[in-house]
Amino acid sequence: MTIKYEEYALLEFFCGFPEVLDEIAEVYQYFYRDKVGHIFSLYISTFDDIAVLKLKHKKLKDPLFSLCLEDVYEIEVDKEKLTVIDAGKPFVQVRLRPSITFKFLNL
Repeated sequence: MTIKYEEYALLEFFCGFPEVLDEIAEVYQYFYRDKVGHIFSLYISTFDDIAVLKLKHKKLKDPLFSLCLEDVYEIEVDKEKLTVIDAGKPFVQVRLRPSITFKFLNL
């Protein structure tokens, strides 16, 4: 099974192209940097159905937050939010504006 997502919606959400880590296995990493130095990244491995969400700061060595989700079914994106659907249910939403926020759903 592969993760369902719209590539153009991700491009618009992150305001840029992903870093291609492995084109054959479809492994991509998207980045968003805000004005105060926070960096949100989304790592997608469609072959392994894994999504990793990280929040870092440019002045810190280790991430502030890191979440690895397995059995990811879909990543829904609109201009305001990114929703990761894990095991058929929405699990986490990420908003970039006005600041980077995570909202956990269906816990």
